[in-house]
Amino acid sequence: MLVYNILFLVCLIIALPFLLIFMPKNELRMRLSINGKGDGGYLWFHCASIGELNAVKPLLVKVKQRYPNKKILMTTMTVTGYESASTIKEVDETKLLPFDLIILYKNFFKRFSPQALIIVETELWFSLLSACRKSKIPVAIVNGRISDKSYSKYLSVSKFVKKSFRHASFVGAQSEEHQTRYLKLGFENVHNTHNLKFCTQLPEVDTDKIRAEWKIKENSFIVVWGSSRDGEEELLLSLLKRLKRKVSNLLIILAPRHLNRLSQITELLSKTNYRMLSDNKDNDPELIIIDSIGQLYKAYAIADVAIIGGSFIDYGGHNPLEPIYYKVPTIIGQHHSSCRDLVQKLLNKEAIIISNKRRLLNDVVNLAKNRELRQSYGNSGKETIDKNACSVQLNLDHLEKSIGLESLSD
Repeated sequence: MLVYNILFLVCLIIALPFLLIFMPKNELRMRLSINGKGDGGYLWFHCASIGELNAVKPLLVKVKQRYPNKKILMTTMTVTGYESASTIKEVDETKLLPFDLIILYKNFFKRFSPQALIIVETELWFSLLSACRKSKIPVAIVNGRISDKSYSKYLSVSKFVKKSFRHASFVGAQSEEHQTRYLKLGFENVHNTHNLKFCTQLPEVDTDKIRAEWKIKENSFIVVWGSSRDGEEELLLSLLKRLKRKVSNLLIILAPRHLNRLSQITELLSKTNYRMLSDNKDNDPELIIIDSIGQLYKAYAIADVAIIGGSFIDYGGHNPLEPIYYKVPTIIGQHHSSCRDLVQKLLNKEAIIISNKRRLLNDVVNLAKNRELRQSYGNSGKETIDKNACSVQLNLDHLEKSIGLESLSD
């Protein structure tokens, strides 16, 4: 651990001049743990970004309902996650996670006095967990998953991993497969608490109102490509002309996973009739690009078909449950390792379509021309979500036992 911190510190010192120039001042202050001070006694949740944040929201709601006086601190790795977390009413304080140095965490602990840390999914930072152990801060992992790539890496340093992570008093794994992986890495008190993403609670949406606000024609057939990644816009562009010939009144809504790619995407689509969502012009485009966060769920709610990004090129895929929550027939590519167990449950109930670059055109057209098929996938998907929505209560029960959640002072 000492060697790890020394190497990290050296890299940080080398990078600091560039960070001072290119990183926003407020972000850098949070990364260096010199921004803000709470009044202590927080129940601390940590997520990577928006996906993990959405997954843990139902648990946050449940915790606040049962323990309304507990203060919740949320940290994230990404700025978009931080911005999204800042809008959650159950969260009392939001910060970006400091750089992974024990000395920065010690300062962070002095500022916020966390009573326990609950990590969501795979945010397993060596110094973070080591600092919590030394400061006797209980740690739990919820919705835990270890990807194929990460599992291989952790196995190669298994002794180091076991030593660093032995402080985790409870692991709630997404599936039996992930439960087995945690156990083989030396974690204790590991339980299969299923996937929190099945407990997704999204806002009710007035679809007619959204269509009107976004100036979308009543008879438009809407295909939403959510969380697209680099290379997938090219795939969409290669299919667009044929899709338009086969699907009347087609409108594509594209939501890039990372908005800093917008200039790259607009250059690629420069010869198409597109507009940005924020432009809100009534110009009858063939494609709308979502250019702000917090809009994707609305797009899914009004969609006729949803396509999940990050899955047609190997990025591991993204959560397909948001469109399914709104009973939208959903297509995901073959590269969905990050949500493999979840997709398998949906597939078993004929609630999702697994496609690839070659079949995607036909899969979209087939759904577009068959209303009953769309309704069948939509209904099966929502039923599957409802039947797997036990994860929140399972995680809460284990948190109460493992970290003494009910006994932590308010």
